[in-house]
Order: sequence, then C-alpha cells, then structure tokens
Amino acid sequence: MSRDDMDRRAFLKQAAAGGLAAYEVLGSYPLFATTSPAYTPPVYIRENIPSIPYPLHSGTWYDDNVPDTPDLFEMAKLLVNGLTGPNDPRADYEQYFGPNLGSNPPVMGHDWSDQCQMRSMKALPLMRHISGSDFNHEIDQVWMNVVLRSIGPDGLYYVPTRGRPWAHRYVESIPDGTYTADGTTVAPDDPSVTQYMYSFHPGYAISTMMIYYLRDGNPIWRKQIENMIEGILKLAVHKEDYCFVPAAEFEPNAKVPPTAKMPVGQLAVNSSTWLLDGLGKYYQLTGYPPAKELGRKLVNYLRHQGQYFDENGGCFDLAPDFMANHFHSHSVSLVVMLDYAAAVNDRELIGYVQRNYECFKSKGHALTGFFPESAISDYPSCATCEIADMIALSLKLTMLGVGDYWDDADRWLRNQFVENQLTPQKADQIRGLSQRLKLPAQPADGFYVTDDRVVDRNMGSFAGWASANEWFDDEMRRKGRGGIMHCCTGNAAQTVFYLWKQMLEYSEGELRVNLLLNRASPWADLYSHIPYEGRLDVKMKKQARKVLVRAPEWVNQPSLSKMTCTVNGTTRDCQLRGRYLDAGAAKPGDEMVLRFPISERTVSNQKIGNRTYALVVKGNTVISVDPAGEQCPMYARSQYRGSAAPRRTVRRFLAGDEIAW
Repeated sequence: MSRDDMDRRAFLKQAAAGGLAAYEVLGSYPLFATTSPAYTPPVYIRENIPSIPYPLHSGTWYDDNVPDTPDLFEMAKLLVNGLTGPNDPRADYEQYFGPNLGSNPPVMGHDWSDQCQMRSMKALPLMRHISGSDFNHEIDQVWMNVVLRSIGPDGLYYVPTRGRPWAHRYVESIPDGTYTADGTTVAPDDPSVTQYMYSFHPGYAISTMMIYYLRDGNPIWRKQIENMIEGILKLAVHKEDYCFVPAAEFEPNAKVPPTAKMPVGQLAVNSSTWLLDGLGKYYQLTGYPPAKELGRKLVNYLRHQGQYFDENGGCFDLAPDFMANHFHSHSVSLVVMLDYAAAVNDRELIGYVQRNYECFKSKGHALTGFFPESAISDYPSCATCEIADMIALSLKLTMLGVGDYWDDADRWLRNQFVENQLTPQKADQIRGLSQRLKLPAQPADGFYVTDDRVVDRNMGSFAGWASANEWFDDEMRRKGRGGIMHCCTGNAAQTVFYLWKQMLEYSEGELRVNLLLNRASPWADLYSHIPYEGRLDVKMKKQARKVLVRAPEWVNQPSLSKMTCTVNGTTRDCQLRGRYLDAGAAKPGDEMVLRFPISERTVSNQKIGNRTYALVVKGNTVISVDPAGEQCPMYARSQYRGSAAPRRTVRRFLAGDEIAW
C-alpha cells in the first residue's frame, strides 16, 4: 500500500467518525476500482407488496405572460429533472449521490451515500405539485414500490446489499458496526449482512409515506408509519427522559443491549436527527401518541445529552474541526426540532430554536445567504443544505409568530439559493470546463459508473461546494470535490415547497402576500417585476375583504409613504399596517398594481468564505460581485440594472389539491 493510500484511509476514517457522507471525503482519488462486478436487480426484504397506484398530479394549465424574474415554479420544474435524472434504471432508479462534474468527462457512480436519495423521494411529489411536470413520471411508481418493498417484518426500513455491490463502499462511516438479531455486532461489509437499516432510513421513510398519504388518503400508509414508529421505540435505548440508537447499522430484528455506547458529537445527529424527521408532522396530522413520545425523547437527547448543542441555545463554537462545526448537521437538527415543537406547542423549545437561529446567522453572510459547509474560520465553500435549512427556519419561525424573518428568506432565496441551482446557462459553462482547464481524459471505468449525459441529467440540482462567485469553486474542484451532493438537491427542493406555500396566504377572506415573487394560486396570480423595478401586480381570482402586501426591508421608513396602489387603473388610498400595505377589498378580475422605490447600492469589504468581495445590490438582490467568477460565475446579472422587466410566455400550473406539508 502506498503512502498516499495510507493517508487517504486515515483521512476517511477521521472524517467518517463524524458521519461525513462518503463522497465528501474522497479527495482527488478515483471513484472506483478499475473493475466493478456485474450486478443483478436489488433483492428487497419484502417480496409481496400491496398494489397502490401512484396518483397523477392533476390540476389546471393555462398560458400566461409573466415578468422574467425569479420564479419558484421554474425552479421546481427544473428540480424535477435534478431529482429524477441522475438515477440508475438498472437499480430501481437509485440515485448517484455525488456526480463529479470536474472530471473529463463528467461521471457519476454509486456508493454508500446513495441512500440520501430518500430526501429526493420525499421531495419529488412536492415539486410535481408546484410545477405539474410529469417528466420521468415512471420513476414515481418505482420509488413508491421501493418504499413498500423495503419495510421488514419488524416495521423498519431496510436497504439490500444483494444486487447493490456498492452498498458498503466506504463503510468507515459506521463506527459501531452492524447490530444483529442476537445483540452482537459484525462489520457492516460482513457477507452475512444482506439487509441493513441506518438511522437515515425510517425517519425519511415516515416523511415520504406521509406525503403519499396526504395525496391518496390510503390507510395503509398510516399503518406502515405507525409500525415504523413502534419499531424505532423498540430498537432505541431508553434512559429516563431521553432515548438514542447507537451509531451503527441494524439487521432485521436487531437487538441493541441497554449498555450500548451512546453517540455524542456529530454522531448524535447521525443517530437521532434523521429519526426525528417526520415525527412532529405525523403527530400534528394524527395525534398518534407514540410519535409524540418518541419525538420528545429524541429532542431531549439531542439537546441535553448529545454534546453537539449549547443547551440554552447559544452559538455552536466547538473545536476547530470540520464535523464538530458542520453547519448542516446543526441546522437540520433545528428544523426537525422546530417541527416537533410546533406540533406539541412547546413554546420553550420554539424559543430555544429561535435563539440558535439568531446565533447561526452570525456564522455566515446574512446578506447573500452564504453559510459555510463548516463554521470554521475562512471555510471557502457553501453547500446548499445549510442555506435550505436556514430559509426553512426563517419561514417556520415567522409562521409560528415568534419573529419576523421574511426578509431573511427573501435575501437568501434571491441570492445564494437561486444562484446555487444548476441552470441551463451554468450547465453550458460546466460542459466547457474540461476544455478550458485542459483536464486530462479519464473515461468512466466500472459497471456502476456512468458518463452518460451527466451534466444534462443533473440540471436543476444544487451545488455542493459553491463560493460567493463560482458555482463550482476551483479551489474545491482541485481538492476533488465534484460539484454536487444530492443531499443538497433533495433538501433544497423541500425548501422550495416551503417558500412557494408560505409566500401567499388566504384565510377568512384576507389575502396576504409575504414574498414578492411570481406565483399562480387559486386566489390571485402574482407578477413580480423585482429587481428591475419596485412593482408587484396582483390579478384577483377570488373575493377578498382585504389584500395585504408586505413591503421588503429595503423599502425603508421614509420610502413606505411613497408606495402607491392602483386598482383597475384607478389610484387607491392604501394604509400602512406595520410592514404591510393594506390595499383594501378586491373582487375577482380586479388588477392591482403596487409600486415602491428601489435603488442600487455598492457594499464593499464583504468577507464571504475565505475571500473579500464588493457587491452591487439592488433591493435585496445582488446583481454583481467583484472579483467576478471565472469558470462558472455566479451573480452574472447585469440585466437587472434595467428599469423594466422583460416578459415571457409560460404555461402555468395550478394543482387541483393541496399538500399540507
């Protein structure tokens, strides 16, 4: 074994001790060996499953002419490609977790981290609900069947190793091995392990099955979810008012002794945060008591026993170590804790999450939404997961009435979040990357590695290692980071749904517009001209006794008085109520136009990551950064300096039902 190989193995073990996804620590080493064994289709734990047809996403389509400005509908439509494209039809559309867009040619291959696709399985129905897209629609039924086929007799979710020869590549990520039915442990890659569960699986399976249930109402989903909750309760080690599961994998019917080692640090997140996902929402939906009990014990463990959070809600400021300060591990834990707190109306826990949120904002760049992958000083890159978490927290805390964080969501959405999506324009730049950098050819090698249309199939995905001016930061590329981690894609997609759902509310005859973006809805269609000009058009579809439109933070107090409103061309005297302009009553067919000042400013000496930039900002939108990116530049938005938004004709979709997610 060479010295380089020895160093690599040591680095893998060190990083894996914190549960880092395998692809994140591969450096510039080859993804796979020169030969890969052929594989047959996966062999699941359950042969016979009920026949449940995946319901089509029905709704109304109509042509519309909209301003060419940031649009969640377009993001969702592109995300359908990013969620369904980088998948392997030979393995029931299992996702390739970490495409390497920095090789020549770009490639993607399977490894242990592919299980992150469960985030994509949860998010795909949400993106179809927004966009109406049926692109790659055959995947939905296959994924639904995979969920059912993966549920064992004990109610838990298991992933097969047979038919998946990559199942335990980089198994250093499982420090405590695999628990068996007799309570002993074996190495995760032991040949006897043919089915295994990791903490990631049941939590996200519960969330995914909840979305299925919200769509089709089939009681089988509730039965499966409740069996899974009972299974987790039996598996966990219970200690007074908290419980945990070891940092391990589990065979079917595994027994965990009460003396099992309690994970701490980042491993506490790996073992319990994922289990908490969905429990709060399920309790809120059904009132199922075991969901509340399990959620309470997991929250207590994460907050008071896991040694990863300040018990009172202060900033995490731990050892100068990547995983100790891993941003997403902290922020995603807060998201699921907040969901649980909202479900049980735990105001103290909501306040705890809020205090953490306020601290976490100081660890990134609050204007652009650049939150570093690890909150270490000068960390150069931003994964989309942490931006998605912070936006989700801003929305959820605001909706719970404990703060007004609409402007946080608006800034971060318009800047780093939007810029981190792989759009057709950025994809064109990625395609030419190898030629511009004169990268040596490294053809895809191995049966479960592919170079088939890799860039096109990942369009709509989100960056895993972006800087403030490069979608694919060259410093990270030279370290072997491939551009994408699909945990980011699934997580970002869910946040797109949160943004889309909360930007507009209609209740008891009152229409409330919280974020000024394009949006079709049953109550009114919104047309945003921002950032070209400070203008929002509202075309009413339903009677409203009051229309309230929130003025963003860049409309300062003196400017609020300059806001104007016309209804069907006639000026209306509108009243300010806090940050909202009360435009009065409206009836179907009314067209409102709201205008407010918008201006451009330059913000200098902005430390973002490990570099300093000057930003040109219009409203909340960064329109350029200096120095500009060179290979795949971000914020190439000179068109926004114009004063009139160009228009485009689109096919709008309005879903025929609601998903209360």
